[in-house]
Amino acid sequence: MYHMVAASSTGNPLQTGAGGFIARTTELRYSCEHVKRNAANRSERMMSQKSKTCTGKKTGAPLTEYGSESDARAAAVYASANYKRNLSPYLCRVCNKWHLSPTNRQTPSEKCTYCVGGDGQQKDAYDTEKAAKLRATIIRKESGVSLRAYECKFGNGWHLTKS
Repeated sequence: MYHMVAASSTGNPLQTGAGGFIARTTELRYSCEHVKRNAANRSERMMSQKSKTCTGKKTGAPLTEYGSESDARAAAVYASANYKRNLSPYLCRVCNKWHLSPTNRQTPSEKCTYCVGGDGQQKDAYDTEKAAKLRATIIRKESGVSLRAYECKFGNGWHLTKS
């Protein structure tokens, strides 16, 4: 939990009235601008760059990659506060860096150690049927491919299949 003590432009604490409200709104405005400026400066110091390997599914533009989970989380908080975007960090299997995606598209999965798809690659295993169905819906909307969820016969979660 964060606490903010409002201070005047001279650095002195502001006087508060009944209920702890700050009496001088101009100094509160200064305080808020100061917090925003500091947040912007912190976000510029985060370790991020455009990916050379990963692109957005909708735009095809390079994704921003973050060197650590904490940098990605800070960027998600910044995007929420400044742009009203609800983003969540995830560790990319391709570049092993952190990216952000809309929270409503998050369907965490792991590679199944038992099952292989028609392409010879290990299948993604989703923890729940709901997560697998959500991923199937996202894929259908983005690429027009209809998939159905089924339970892994080895008890390793849920997979997707075309048949």
